[in-house]
Amino acid sequence: MRTEDAVTAQAQAEPDVDPASLSSLTLTARQLGDLELILSGAFAPLSGFMTRADVDAVAASATLADGTPWPVPVTVEVTADAVPADAGRVLLADPEGTPLAVLTIAERTAVPGDQVMLAGPVRANRVPEHGSFRRLMLPPARARAEFGDGPVLAFATRAPIGARQIGQLKHLAGQLRARLLVLPLVAGPAAVVTQPEALIRSVLAAARSLPPGTLVIPVPYDERAGDQERDLAAIAIIAATYGATHLMADGWRDAPAAATAAGEDTATPARLPGAPIPVLPGGDWAYDPRAEVWRPLALIEPGTEIEDLTADQLADMLDAGTEIPSWFASESVAAELRHARPPRAERGFVLFLTGLSGSGKSTIARDLRDLLAERGDRRVSLLDGDLVRSLLSAGRSRRSLLRESRSGAWSRRSATSCLSTCPRPSRCASSATARACTPRRERG
Repeated sequence: MRTEDAVTAQAQAEPDVDPASLSSLTLTARQLGDLELILSGAFAPLSGFMTRADVDAVAASATLADGTPWPVPVTVEVTADAVPADAGRVLLADPEGTPLAVLTIAERTAVPGDQVMLAGPVRANRVPEHGSFRRLMLPPARARAEFGDGPVLAFATRAPIGARQIGQLKHLAGQLRARLLVLPLVAGPAAVVTQPEALIRSVLAAARSLPPGTLVIPVPYDERAGDQERDLAAIAIIAATYGATHLMADGWRDAPAAATAAGEDTATPARLPGAPIPVLPGGDWAYDPRAEVWRPLALIEPGTEIEDLTADQLADMLDAGTEIPSWFASESVAAELRHARPPRAERGFVLFLTGLSGSGKSTIARDLRDLLAERGDRRVSLLDGDLVRSLLSAGRSRRSLLRESRSGAWSRRSATSCLSTCPRPSRCASSATARACTPRRERG
């Protein structure tokens, strides 16, 4: 089995090819997250994107083709024409065009939707430098060195951390005499607060109530649809590479039922298929208003307990501007939640009116602007189509533009504008798109 150190060493080796000579492929958000996990060693033993045989084996038995336990597919699927058919390597880039890695194409497989799946090892071209909270994204080896040899309890989350989870983490960490590792999952939408940056801020605010030495490390893992147990096993793999010896599961449908007997205060570890470390359920907890603490439900007088807020309930309270109960979260966490999701009455919105010429769009828009301005509780900006056109083409009438296009006397300004609309402006000089943008008299 390939170790994380071996995978990382290969991934970080200097490429033996000039990246400028390669075709470039822009990855999706999930693919970018998977690439970063591969390059950092957090997805060890994977050294690249899976082959068809690996994908089939994962689907059938939660293992790779060689029998190594692995719970989820990690693939790159692109349109059939995205990479030249004769290309042996392709440069993997982010949406801004930054060349992050080189994929050596070992296999191409047709998949539904006129797409192909590219498989093969990847090598880092450059270390990711940009992105919010990059300073917190420690590589696994550095995190393990920070923790040392003692027990570490990990907790991964896509939602803000409330007082219940803080109580559960302290309780389990105390039982294990473990340090804490919190992994905000920042690939894909975050619950309640939507944006990954808001999730990290809220988790950092909650971490102030956790024991000293707690590490918060954002991880770009995007859940796979349809199988929570396999996602949990994948998170356990990631947590283990960062030094975790146990993982606490919260809100997962199957893990608590498999791990804890009703009424027990002590969690029993569950071994999930493919998970290298035991998984502990958070337990059935509620708020005890008499003791003013969160504790196991079995220790609270029946009928007096207060259940935790669901994600939908919390979202509704924030949308309405309702005060967040102090038993749910500390004031610092509540402040981050209010900042990330202000009441609907305090948010801006855009109203787009469209229709035929003379249908009354501008009249309706002006009347609505006047009514909102009279209320005085919102700043209103009106962008009328005629006004926008006059600003973008100041001093040039529609007639003059038409006359210039007919005469073939396009200015440098209009040519640049046309080229900027092409899919690949740098290649437009020789493309059909550029010819279509060129006046008839200039085509020869």
